[in-house]
Amino acid sequence: MSDLNITSQKGLVEQFDSSITATTVLYPFGGKTQWTPSIASAHKIFHPSRDTKTVSILSHGFIPELNEQNIFIGAQAAVLESIAKTIAVGGQIKDIFFSFQEYFPRLYEDPKKWGQVVLALLGAQSVQRTFKRPAIGGKDSMSGSFKDRDVLETLISFACSTTALASVMDNVGKTTGSKLYLLDVSKHNDGSFNLEGMLERYQKLEKLIQAKKIKAVHSARKGIAVAALEMVFGNDLGLKIMCDLDVLQARPAALLIETSEDLDETFICVGEITQSGYQIQGLDMDIHRIQHAYQTGLDFLYPVYAETKALKIPTITSTQTTKSYVGPKVDEVNVVIPVFPGTNCEYDTAKAFIKAGAVVSEVVIRNQTAESLNVSIQEFAKAIENSQILALAGGFSAGDEPDGSAKFIVNVLRNPLVHNAIENLRKRDGLIIGICNGFQALIKSGYLPYGELRDLNENDATLAHNTIHRHISAMVKIRQSSSASPWLDANKLGTVHRVPLSHGEGRLVITESQFNELLGKGQIAYQYVDDHDQATLDTRFNLNGSDYAIEALLSEDGRIIGKMGHTERIQAGCYANITDMELQTLFEKGVRHFKGDRQ
Repeated sequence: MSDLNITSQKGLVEQFDSSITATTVLYPFGGKTQWTPSIASAHKIFHPSRDTKTVSILSHGFIPELNEQNIFIGAQAAVLESIAKTIAVGGQIKDIFFSFQEYFPRLYEDPKKWGQVVLALLGAQSVQRTFKRPAIGGKDSMSGSFKDRDVLETLISFACSTTALASVMDNVGKTTGSKLYLLDVSKHNDGSFNLEGMLERYQKLEKLIQAKKIKAVHSARKGIAVAALEMVFGNDLGLKIMCDLDVLQARPAALLIETSEDLDETFICVGEITQSGYQIQGLDMDIHRIQHAYQTGLDFLYPVYAETKALKIPTITSTQTTKSYVGPKVDEVNVVIPVFPGTNCEYDTAKAFIKAGAVVSEVVIRNQTAESLNVSIQEFAKAIENSQILALAGGFSAGDEPDGSAKFIVNVLRNPLVHNAIENLRKRDGLIIGICNGFQALIKSGYLPYGELRDLNENDATLAHNTIHRHISAMVKIRQSSSASPWLDANKLGTVHRVPLSHGEGRLVITESQFNELLGKGQIAYQYVDDHDQATLDTRFNLNGSDYAIEALLSEDGRIIGKMGHTERIQAGCYANITDMELQTLFEKGVRHFKGDRQ
């Protein structure tokens, strides 16, 4: 399980933002533990203000072991593997279009090298002809040579398709007692694939999936045992594998299926999902050893978690309340979102507010010339004067460099015109929210936790680099610890939600005296919690290592909230392979606050 071709790539993958634009249907790692790797990309088609029900699917196939033996068969396997993964996540063969990536040694006039190129293309085309699906383009390179060293002949198949949101299926093992079936490959005596047989098998599985008789499908590319283990890792289930097949043999283009149905002889029953424990062909396996090997195989280069502090911290439930809005009832709540160089969450934030019933305006802060900067600052200040809510979106303002993020945003907030507009917003009981980069700007300007613009010193709260010293993109659990804000629902106090993180500098650093002061005033809005819903410094749950597990803070009057978790990215249809993804009411509460709803 620690082999580099098998072990989890979680520490590598989490360095890339996987939830931006709030369109992700299949998160890179699924299940309640987030340890089942997804085998294809599935994203809703983006629209800036509306929900969409159409999903794009992108999968790939690349079998270097077969390429080394026979590039014709390797190319066949690559295309079939991309088809198999598409079917596994709910796509259909009839909707697939291919794009191929080829990479070969420099050809010169060597007929053998030219022959390898022809064989690869013939292998790919043999699948296309049988499955009647076209290639829409690709990328080729014949420059993979340096002196006497050549690259391995390579053909990578990308299968592109669309499907309905309701048809998407994940690959996380789900139910104790479910059976595991193998849809194996069909081959001729010469080792090439029986393509007509593969088409028939895939179409049969498609019909079962459309009839909702299949619970999960995973690629058997790494072998039956590894595929089964990866399926059950996500929901921390067990398995029992009993069959006459070689469970360690790699099986490109084959699929492992979870179902409660009795399938026909096309499918080979290889085992079942159990409550706990791993038993493979009569051998009881050491659960912790297998999980540790799989999870840490790339730790020498891409660790998943930082070292954990052993300190215990309190799980907070604040009894503080917030002041009611006393201004006039507003029928149209206006939200202004500034767009700074490098921020990238404006669309997500705007869509969340629009769904909550607000009218959103965006002001682009243009900084190519001093004149354009001055003009855009004037526009921003005017927009604040005409709004009830100021929302600072996340992203990477000015590239988060040098030495700290959100500096550009803070400088704009300190501009006299903007500062005066924000003060007027505060006087009329307006609200402010900052998420991720926006939270950093609120912290580093003094608006959090003080509720006003301040010059800070080394003893003030700050946001520092994550303890793992890399970008984090993952789901975490947070618990609402206060309701002392118009942004927070008093009925949700103590409620736990899952929320996406995506940041490099999200670790809140505060002193013990600051913590006690914030605690006493009910200014700690959310904490990171473990599987028992307790606040923790364990970096498996508190991924950035924030002091006292603080995810979000409030100003003393509750009208300003800043948080690291991207609540705006929690939208209908997203993260289908993550357990207990519940929509939060943060934006709805903020908007309803001005509409006479004081609940």
